Amino acid sequence: MDRNSVSFSRDSRRLPQWICYDSIVRKDTKTGDTIASMKNITPIDPSWLGSLAKGSRMVSLGEPLPSPLPSYDADQDVILCSVSTKFGSRGWEIPPVQVEMFTALQSSDAKKSGHFLVDDSFRWFARFLLEGRILPELSGLAEMLNDEPSIITRKKPIKKVALLVSALSSAGVDSAGALRKHWAEVDDKFLFPLLKSWTKGEHKAAVKRMWIAAVKTNVKKWNEELQLNIS
Repeated sequence: MDRNSVSFSRDSRRLPQWICYDSIVRKDTKTGDTIASMKNITPIDPSWLGSLAKGSRMVSLGEPLPSPLPSYDADQDVILCSVSTKFGSRGWEIPPVQVEMFTALQSSDAKKSGHFLVDDSFRWFARFLLEGRILPELSGLAEMLNDEPSIITRKKPIKKVALLVSALSSAGVDSAGALRKHWAEVDDKFLFPLLKSWTKGEHKAAVKRMWIAAVKTNVKKWNEELQLNIS
């Protein structure tokens, strides 16, 4: 890097790894060599690139990654996972971007990677639901369970986990909106029978009250949203 550049540092560790530039100027030196200089450079954070160029041809999304862990985005009402990400025609690797997990798991890259199972968006939804991260009405539920909800994503062969994930997968429920719709239009007892095997004996009555109240509140929300969309 040119010593006259504002981004120059004698310490190589402090030099920017990524920059953007306005133009390249080439000139001949006294020795007959040609040097190229980038003009109007700006250091950038590579994590910006995935978000800014998401959906464009500049970004190529690959296989889902085990780290960072999947998360729930309440604003989008989706389970998100990180995927390997490359930028530009040369395929430069940049920090991963987050995408909807269900869609990411349908890709051929996901099936080859072995990091996830095809039903993992439902598995993570189940975990976050029991942890109280999906519906605020269930925020105290985890304290009354006989197992940590995190066992759902450890992929151990546990019957109550398999039944819960299978029920969600069969109903296509991996979002709060889908759960409200299923309760309102299909079955307001959905998941409740399965919850019994998760509940500590002394908390069964409290869990039942909490669950029924949560269902009623969310069925009401669904019906209100439906009326707004109709009007």
